[in-house]
Amino acid sequence: MNMNKCLILLALLLFTSCGEDIVNEVSLAEIPNFSEENYEIVSLDNSGNIEAIWFKNLEFLPGTVLDTLLEVKRIFLDHVDSVTNDLAKLTKLETIKIWAPDLANIPTSIGQLPNLKEIRFYNCSVKDLPKSLTLSTSLTSVTIGFCQLELIEAISKMSGLQELIIEGGADYTFIPNEVTELQNLRKLEIGNSNIVKLPKGLGIMSNLERLDIHNANIDSIPASIGNLSHLRLFRLQMNRSPVSLPNELSNCLALESLHIESTQIDHVPKDIGQLKALRSIRFYGNSIRSLPDSFGELSSLEDLNIVDNEISFLPASITKLSSLQFMNISSNMLTELPDNMGTMSNLLRLYAPFNSLKSLPESISYLENITEIHLAHNQLETIPSEIGRLSQLRRLILSDNKLSSIPITSLGQLRNLNTLSLSNNPFPKSQADELKSLLPNTAIDY
Repeated sequence: MNMNKCLILLALLLFTSCGEDIVNEVSLAEIPNFSEENYEIVSLDNSGNIEAIWFKNLEFLPGTVLDTLLEVKRIFLDHVDSVTNDLAKLTKLETIKIWAPDLANIPTSIGQLPNLKEIRFYNCSVKDLPKSLTLSTSLTSVTIGFCQLELIEAISKMSGLQELIIEGGADYTFIPNEVTELQNLRKLEIGNSNIVKLPKGLGIMSNLERLDIHNANIDSIPASIGNLSHLRLFRLQMNRSPVSLPNELSNCLALESLHIESTQIDHVPKDIGQLKALRSIRFYGNSIRSLPDSFGELSSLEDLNIVDNEISFLPASITKLSSLQFMNISSNMLTELPDNMGTMSNLLRLYAPFNSLKSLPESISYLENITEIHLAHNQLETIPSEIGRLSQLRRLILSDNKLSSIPITSLGQLRNLNTLSLSNNPFPKSQADELKSLLPNTAIDY
């Protein structure tokens, strides 16, 4: 017996009570023509039974093997070319992961597994599925990666499916319209593909809550997206084609998270303010030049990230965002902040480095709950003397600006300040020395 075998036996012993037989391991070892190189035990349950197992490099997975795995919940089939109908014996099986280029057929018994919840197909030749599987009442999640397009069409017959993930596949340029027949689908994720077109009838998927698209080639978002009344998250990341957001998106009144990142959008829907449930916006790395006036009507918005765009001004209405806690407007073209910034009473963190800000509004001193302000790499020449009112401020970053002087007395009132960065500014260093005496517990970089 080699070292790997000994380690597996030892692990099984640790999970069984003293004196009990290790039935699963002994049975696997005794099966003729079945090598330990063809499997690996992934995990055990608290009773020492095999809970998850990985089969690999097999032309055929025999039923005699399955007879020893009646407690198994997860199976990984890696380069297994054929599976017996005896799979139905594994009544506790919940997850099957298949990575098998030569596996062309799925046994009909798979649809008889009463606890099967998830199947993942990767790089396999399966084009169709047994009817028993499409009628499964327990199966709720399917993942397809680098498989045949016909498999997506076959999966569209699974009326009870709640989650569909489509990953990879250079040949995928569109999602078959049959997918819209999945009326119980809650999550649709599409990634790492050349998909250009989404189904025009996307909006009839009335129960869809999450639409997540990343690293694709989508050229348009169908206007029917506005009919998704239960949509809570829409994410579009690293899209390789320019794309616009339809104004109909503003009709998704249940939307809580809108994340459009590195996608080359150049404008925001003008009626976005209708999304009263929206809590998080991330428009990182796009070509947005302005925000609509309705932006200030997003009464539930807590997290705003519009880093790395081409925004030169913020609408005055943005100061109405009374629920906003985090605001990251870094790497834009801003020369000023709205005068009424102080009305954003719940703002905790303000990040605005790498802009062209020349001054700050005096009202910034009314942000009574703010703990962090990051304004490095701007053109600031002065700091409002009222800044000393920010009693909760912990971190203030003002490096790489044009400050010729600093309000020593006011800054000296920031007793809770942990970090103050003033480096690469032209003010006399003697001012910083004086400030250090007022804030002995603050790390001051100058």
